[in-house]
Amino acid sequence: MLVKYFSPKSSVLPIGGDSGHFSAAPRKVFFLTKMVNSIRLYASVFRAHTDFRVLEHHEADPELGNALPWTYEEWQNNFLANDIHLMLDLTFERLLQKGYLGAENIQLLILDDVHKIIFEAYQVDEGDAGDSLPNQKDECYTRIMRSLRAKGLQRNSTKYRVLGLSASILIENVSSKV
Repeated sequence: MLVKYFSPKSSVLPIGGDSGHFSAAPRKVFFLTKMVNSIRLYASVFRAHTDFRVLEHHEADPELGNALPWTYEEWQNNFLANDIHLMLDLTFERLLQKGYLGAENIQLLILDDVHKIIFEAYQVDEGDAGDSLPNQKDECYTRIMRSLRAKGLQRNSTKYRVLGLSASILIENVSSKV
């Protein structure tokens, strides 16, 4: 299991402060999905196959708008007490927007059902080297990646890891006669 390889239990990232001293920012695994049922399903998988402390966040209530259901202190306690955080993409986006979380806190970011946005969002032009983020549809995963890039996430960096999961690599329906 890839999560075991990128163990959040022993992972800290040195961050330079104004004084030139380094402190350690805890880094965790975040699993983002678009459905609460997926949170429950994958949490059970992580619990069955790892000894990591797993927390399911079910707090994404559309009536909250951009509000979060916890104070910063409550979030920090939950963040530090657990190794893997499973949540809806909107909850993660709110954490970024409110400054509760930054790129330096991510050991591994797993995006579930990424196939739902890849083919809808990317417009590949002739001569496009693929260096730009999707612009046709401003979807939550896209906004999250833009925000993380603004907060320090860089391509080809070994500090940050993002994994997109897909139910299928097939774009079109394929019959059994193929």
